[in-house]
Amino acid sequence: MTDYTELTRQLEALTEGVPHRIANLSNAAALVYHTLEDLNWAGFYLMENGMLVLGPFQGRPACIEISVGRGVCGTAAAQDKTQRVPDVHQFPGHIACDGASRSEIVIPIHAGGQIAGVLDLDSPVPDRFSPADQAGLEGFVRVLERNVFGNAPEALTEYCKVEIFIPESHLPPLQQALQAVDAGHIGNYDCCLSYAPVTGCWRPLEGTTPYLGSVGEISREPELKVEVTCRTENAGRTVEAVKRVHPYEEPVINVIPLYRTSF
Repeated sequence: MTDYTELTRQLEALTEGVPHRIANLSNAAALVYHTLEDLNWAGFYLMENGMLVLGPFQGRPACIEISVGRGVCGTAAAQDKTQRVPDVHQFPGHIACDGASRSEIVIPIHAGGQIAGVLDLDSPVPDRFSPADQAGLEGFVRVLERNVFGNAPEALTEYCKVEIFIPESHLPPLQQALQAVDAGHIGNYDCCLSYAPVTGCWRPLEGTTPYLGSVGEISREPELKVEVTCRTENAGRTVEAVKRVHPYEEPVINVIPLYRTSF
């Protein structure tokens, strides 16, 4: 499994304070291509005059221009939404630059609130990219947006607080899951979190299989409210880790931007 926290730290080291966009994107493409397993293409398409144009990449020669709305890259740009495609042959309008590609993920890149391009990864393995990969790669792109595309590092985006509501019986596995993704790492301390007893209230609707309570009836149950701080680029991995150990079908997990972690 890819360590996306380490990957984004390496990207920070490569790009912070470096004013050369093409060189930065070239290093970023090489970094992700040689870090993630089972890739056959990794690179960028950059927006020029309303068209996605091939940028720095690793892999076989690729299509030079892609219209917005066409293929996986064009769809990501048109919808301003990550496209995670388990089988490219089932994606309407897929552009086959490399016939070996079986799955793909494309993440939009922003500059000044507009689409500036996309990060595109292809794999010869079907269903190669998981939700954890998506969260990690979106964090990777946030670093590029800040360091390469000139998006000002807003005070609200460096750290966030994750609130989790969970039965007390599941606190130990939750702590282990948070530690595994480096959530709660503040300065020279890790495993930092706080928790307090609360009362949760909900009503399961038809078609649900509630861990606690009965369908159609309002339930009130004792829970713990757990609070943990993590870097914003690690928020996706943290949420996925929480979901893997949480017993509820629909856990309440709040991600809240923080101004600072200390004064």
